[in-house]
Amino acid sequence: MSHNFKMSSDSRKEELERQWSEVDGKFPGSRPVTAVVVGCGNRGQNYGGFALDFPHRMKVVAVAEHKPHRRKKMQDLHKLDEDMVFSDWKELAEKDKLADCAIISTQDRMHMVPAVALAKKGYHLLLEKPMSSEEPEVDSMSKVFKETGVIVAVCHVLRYAAGKVHISSYFTCVFPDISLLAPRSGRSSTAALWARW
Repeated sequence: MSHNFKMSSDSRKEELERQWSEVDGKFPGSRPVTAVVVGCGNRGQNYGGFALDFPHRMKVVAVAEHKPHRRKKMQDLHKLDEDMVFSDWKELAEKDKLADCAIISTQDRMHMVPAVALAKKGYHLLLEKPMSSEEPEVDSMSKVFKETGVIVAVCHVLRYAAGKVHISSYFTCVFPDISLLAPRSGRSSTAALWARW
């Protein structure tokens, strides 16, 4: 399928809705999926932006972010009451479950603890990569996710970004003896690339 990236934003939204309806059936469902966003930097704002573009599909109901200007921006964008804006994910985790899912987009080294805590509360997770840079942590997280029965999606959104694809193509042309592989453990959870000479 050829994508026409020059179409207007509204046209693109209509096209996405058409494609999703082919897969999911007629939407809207009974209600939008509700989400809390933990970490409101670039990734958190982008994922939360889906709710602004498709409000009948997703609604952000709370945010947790330690930087005041990011918290305020997300609060204003999603029209959140003060009691749904947290300066730390731990404050959010102390509350009863507020949403269907949690979007974990904290700094890479900070994914494990909030992901595990929120999974134990029953939140399904959209987890920014990497799950962790430490394999034992990935194993520990995976165990909790299985035990709780939550759905977890690990995002690798930049893997197919034009710049990343271009750079990868460049390296394989310039250095044909290098192959880019998934981590040696066979897991793609860290989205790391290992160079093998």
